Amino acid sequence: MLNLIRMPTKDELAKLPSTELWDCVQVAFYQWQEAKRQGRDTNESEKIFEAYDYEHLRRLGRFEKLL
Repeated sequence: MLNLIRMPTKDELAKLPSTELWDCVQVAFYQWQEAKRQGRDTNESEKIFEAYDYEHLRRLGRFEKLL
């Protein structure tokens, strides 16, 4: 399976509405877990998930509290 979504740029992340961002977080998590399940290299899919997830956490104001 090819990546369903690709690594976003900072501008692309900033332009995403919150609902679409949450959808991307879920899809990125799924594609990361699917790569693990299939025994494929997960480095890229993990980084894609983290990019969307960090942006989501930043918008919720939780990212700064975790650091």
